[in-house]
Amino acid sequence: MKYFKLYENWNGESLSEAKLSGSNRSSNFKPDILQTFHRYVQESPKQDPQQKLYIDFSTESDAELYKIGSGALSGELEPAGIKLPKSTDGIIITIKNATELVQVPIHTKDGSLSSNSPAYYVPIKYKGNEYLISLKDLRKPTGKAVEEWKPELSSSKVGDRTRPFTPGHPQEAEISQMFVDNTTEDWQFKYNDYIFEVMLIGGANYTGPGHPKTDIELQLSCSSDPSHILKNKNGIQKYIKDGQYKVSLKDKSANFVEGWIKPQRAVDIFGKDLQSQMQKIWDSIKNSDQKTLKGFKKRGSNGNTAALFIGVKDSGYFEWDGKKHSSSVDKWQLPPKALMEAYAGAEKFKGKHNDAIANSFYKGKSPKTPKEFLDNLIPVNERTIKSNMEALYIQPQLRNNPSAKGAIFANKIKNKWVLNENWLAQAGLSGKIK
Repeated sequence: MKYFKLYENWNGESLSEAKLSGSNRSSNFKPDILQTFHRYVQESPKQDPQQKLYIDFSTESDAELYKIGSGALSGELEPAGIKLPKSTDGIIITIKNATELVQVPIHTKDGSLSSNSPAYYVPIKYKGNEYLISLKDLRKPTGKAVEEWKPELSSSKVGDRTRPFTPGHPQEAEISQMFVDNTTEDWQFKYNDYIFEVMLIGGANYTGPGHPKTDIELQLSCSSDPSHILKNKNGIQKYIKDGQYKVSLKDKSANFVEGWIKPQRAVDIFGKDLQSQMQKIWDSIKNSDQKTLKGFKKRGSNGNTAALFIGVKDSGYFEWDGKKHSSSVDKWQLPPKALMEAYAGAEKFKGKHNDAIANSFYKGKSPKTPKEFLDNLIPVNERTIKSNMEALYIQPQLRNNPSAKGAIFANKIKNKWVLNENWLAQAGLSGKIK
């Protein structure tokens, strides 16, 4: 039998944001926790092998299948003699939890354990037979792979008050479905001893360019004055005029609020402060030891391009001059006006695209009841931005992604970082960043 061990990729790897792999360096989540797998498999109600419920996955790249039982103990994989081309579908993952993944060590040339170890392999069924496949070779169910949320309403429900949509994240459909399942025939539920009625639940009323800040829209009515009774567990006043909640959602472990920031979006967010903010970032990059600058080293990032992301404070760091520097440094924290824009998107969608602008924010696990959702919902306004919303930071990310050219702020050329003049020109900063 032919067995082989895994060795790290010496030339680096161009990683796709569509991979199911938890070690995906392009993932918008905390490192080392297999968050992508956790989100799309472990937390998905559509994946439950005990109930014979399975999600149909497809390959993100050309993939080789391995025999079940290999790799787990010896660290050696036994090929099954089957190679699948990219975009092969009909692949069923047969497990539910990350603890059931097979971990295979990765070795360096000298035989020592690589810092990228282990690699993860997942048990699957393909054409009725069981195999192992690398987790990074599977595509996460986003975009076209995600089913439209269009619930089948029971005959007892009075009218259809849903707005069907294709979610960008399973949580969007889960929360929408929660309001369908946890309201009466008349679409009512009790909150703080008052009766509320769902007038609409579903996706954002937006079909224009760009992804709206509004992930789901919830319209509520109440026979009493909701401005006096709609307060969450922290006493935050959460009544919004006309009861129209345009909600931006984030999973409990999500790091980034914005990614791959293009020049015009940077102008939207920072306004007159853009030049000073970009100068601070460039000062850190240009003064670094070019050989050791590794953005978010814990994620194994080793890209030749730098793009700007905005996210919460986390454990990532830069390394230069032999020292570690936090990627969430205080001088890169967003001021209130920029924070408001990052959460709500009023400048990005000003004018006729008002339904794309979020007026409330929910971060956490998918709630089981309307009360749990409203208890943790925060309106996005000047008061909450200053006292209740999580602080956000500019976070330069080193990535290898040729398809994101419009968002590249700087390039590493012959081991030296160089500003992207096209990015600067479109942001109105030509010759202004030194």
